Formats: sequence, structure tokens, C-alpha cells
Amino acid sequence: MQGNTGEAVNFIWIGDRLGGLHAACIRSFQRHGYRPVLHTFDAPGDTPDGVEIFDASQLLSRHEIVAYRREKSLALTANIYRYRLLGAGLGLYADCDVYCLKPFPRQDWLFGWETNGVINNAVLKAPADSELVKSLVKSTTGRHFIAPWWSPRKKAAYGQLQKLGIGRDIKRTKWGTTGPRLLTHFIKEYDLADKALPMDAFYPVHQKMTDLLFDSKLSIKDITTPRTYAIHLYNNSISPTLHPPAGSPLAEILAVS
Repeated sequence: MQGNTGEAVNFIWIGDRLGGLHAACIRSFQRHGYRPVLHTFDAPGDTPDGVEIFDASQLLSRHEIVAYRREKSLALTANIYRYRLLGAGLGLYADCDVYCLKPFPRQDWLFGWETNGVINNAVLKAPADSELVKSLVKSTTGRHFIAPWWSPRKKAAYGQLQKLGIGRDIKRTKWGTTGPRLLTHFIKEYDLADKALPMDAFYPVHQKMTDLLFDSKLSIKDITTPRTYAIHLYNNSISPTLHPPAGSPLAEILAVS
């Protein structure tokens, strides 16, 4: 092991099994000296040895678990939860499909550009008392969602509807609205964009190019740069069968125990 010995890295998982890919990603942080903390309501049966379990109900009750209405995905709950985690002062957060290649910079603010205009929230760290974290938590608390980029008139109208219990249900938001879009909005509002790491730090492979992970003629070194700390694998965009060709980057990831 090397690097950030003992620093906690927090993950959130809802389900009874992590699966090979997510378990491999969590172990990758262990290899680089992190102390993985898995936030879950019921510990998955295949949780890697040495992973600390945190009762997620301490930060979010079971009745608050929500899925996107269109995609039926619990990524919405994961967005809500990671902001509460930051607000509780628990430190670094990473998605379970983030594969660590080397220790991250030890700093109070940690996030990276996914594209030229979007900062993703798959790797996220910010001070608990910052306006950024407070705004993220406030915007995703409760049944209804009022987008901070709406016009004052629209926000006022939906605010009145919210008081009547008929506001815009957060489950109706589009994929990414409470994630990268919300995070990017507030980072720009609070003039924090200069703190974002470059795209190749955490997102060297774009979501639309995840087929590269299955290319047997490529290796992890081929799809990363010297500035890469981790690879966000976009598990929702790759084949669920997880039978990558031998020699491919994904096969390399899954082969490392």
C-alpha cells in the first residue's frame, strides 16, 4: 500500500450485492492506502474484507429512498446521499464505479471536469460548512425540487405549489439534474470552478466512449494520462454481462484482486 494511509473514502450502495466491478473498484482504493467506508442500509454479501460498514439510515431514512421515474434508477438517491455525507463532515466521496489508480491530492476541495462545461460528482469532497455543500443539501432535501437556475418567477410559482404539496416531484427530474448539473451550477455560482481538476484526472474515458474499456488492443495505460488519479467507469453505460475480452482495460481491472 502507499499514499493516503488511513484517509476515509466513502461509498453509497443500495442492494444485496455489489458485483465484481464495484467490488474491484472499492478494493482499488484499499490498495492505495485508503480506508473504504461503505454506506448501506443492508450490507451486501460480497463486501470486500476490510471495508467498514456505515449505517446509511443515520443520514437518510429508508422512506426517503427515491428512484428516477423514467430510468427507475437509484442514482437519484445516491446524489442526495452524497451531499448529506459531505454535510456531515465525513470527507471524500466516490462512486462505486470509480477505479483508483493512485492516491488523490489531499485537499479540502476535490472534483473534476467531465467535459468542458460539466463537473461530475462521481468524486467529490468539499468542506461541510461551505456554501456549496449547504446549497446542494438544501436543493435535494424534501419531496419537491426547485432548480436554482429557474427564473425568479418560476421558482416563486413552484415554491407556492410546494407549500400545497403539489410541487415538482424530485423523481421527475431528468438524469443528471441533481448530479453534475446541480453541482456545476453551484460551483460556478460560488466561483469555485478554478478548483476543478482537468478531465483526465477522473474522467479520461467519456461516457460515450466506454467501448474503449472492452478493446483488447488497449490497456489501462492507453486510456489514461500521467494526470489520471482514477477512471470513472460509467457502469450504467457498459454491458452488465461484464465479460470483457482478455487484455482489455476492463479485464485488467477485474483481474486485480
